[in-house]
Amino acid sequence: MGTAEKRLRQVRCLNCFKRIEIPAGVERYRCPHCGYLWRISWHPSGMAKIRGPVWEDFKRRVKEEVGGES
Repeated sequence: MGTAEKRLRQVRCLNCFKRIEIPAGVERYRCPHCGYLWRISWHPSGMAKIRGPVWEDFKRRVKEEVGGES
């Protein structure tokens, strides 16, 4: 894989802002730095884009951090 192709699959985590490389074709990816799980979409050119958090995982994390019921 060339550098240009590799760059298309790199995004910045929207939580920790570290650069992560998304494996080709996945629909969900967990940041190896902070652990947040993201929904991924793909442009026809092969470029990855974070669409937002996986809400079930996000709600669980918030509940754990706050330490209470909502």
